[in-house]
Amino acid sequence: MQKFFALFNPHLLVRKPLFLVRVTWRLLGLKLCKTNPLTGINFASHYQCNFNCQHCYEQAFRKKTIKTRLTLEEKKRILSECIRMGVVNVTFVGGEATIDPDLEELIRACSPWKTYIAIATNGFTLTSDRIKNYKKLGIDKFCFSIDSMDPAEHDRNRGRSGSHERVLQAIRDAKKLGIDVSVQYVVYKDSTRRSDFHQVVDYAVQQGIRLQFKPMIPFGGLDQQQDLLITPEDSDAMLALHQQNPMLIRDSYGGGCPAFQGTITINPYGEVQPCNAVPVSFGNLKQQSLQEILRKGRSISFFNGRYDGCPPAEDLGFINQCMAGRGENVSELPLAEEVFLELGAHANQKGKK
Repeated sequence: MQKFFALFNPHLLVRKPLFLVRVTWRLLGLKLCKTNPLTGINFASHYQCNFNCQHCYEQAFRKKTIKTRLTLEEKKRILSECIRMGVVNVTFVGGEATIDPDLEELIRACSPWKTYIAIATNGFTLTSDRIKNYKKLGIDKFCFSIDSMDPAEHDRNRGRSGSHERVLQAIRDAKKLGIDVSVQYVVYKDSTRRSDFHQVVDYAVQQGIRLQFKPMIPFGGLDQQQDLLITPEDSDAMLALHQQNPMLIRDSYGGGCPAFQGTITINPYGEVQPCNAVPVSFGNLKQQSLQEILRKGRSISFFNGRYDGCPPAEDLGFINQCMAGRGENVSELPLAEEVFLELGAHANQKGKK
């Protein structure tokens, strides 16, 4: 319930009353019928990016793959089906979502008059006019990435000069236009002890915007660098900050890991992942139904709604399991049956019958 109300902004009463009706209906189902519906999706329409961030999860997937990308019509169909199934929140991720020439058509496919729509972005392409246009299309929120309040450090990590100045200006422009804003910040081992971490926290508090702590993931750009994983002390420090200010959050606060419980990620090839930080495919929406894929995902102990934390950032067993399941080509996602023993055993039993 906390996650539903985190989407609330008074402007929704005027702009999207039907969205609020749909959210209320979902809350009633959750409360009275004990249903556990899928409420949100992260949709990666492509992996292209105008930056080269060192921590990017998706770096590996920009390389050559044998898979065929979804067509525009397939993307629109999948988005429409998710909305019909009751999804109330769509976040466009990437790569960099704002450089996708099809983004406007995809936004329209989300029935924006009744859906809360966000864009995760580095902010580099967002002029004031572009932000105004996105608002007209139905965008409710921008999730900006900041790596440091030191411009040189941020630009160095992003691989693009001027990126720090651009993202701060985009935040100011979005706020001025009444669009929701959040900031995502990647946390490494012992980050919570450093002044830079607290400078980002102070910035978010002063600006009155939501700050999402994103623990470092040892896949993609930081593949196999488990020595950078956050410590229990880092987890405790972030939780203490959240308890002081609920605008300082992690995805796991308010109900544990949300993968397959409240949200999923759909990648450019139609594959469903628990989130974009877990490089495992639980099925492809070109061949399988979303209900079937959700059932499979929820059968895994890490994603049954009772895991408190972030498996790919804090559980070495989970990380090693994912590493062992993938092949030599890290740009290809392993199937869930190749990674999780529960599914592998079930598949073997079916094959013997």
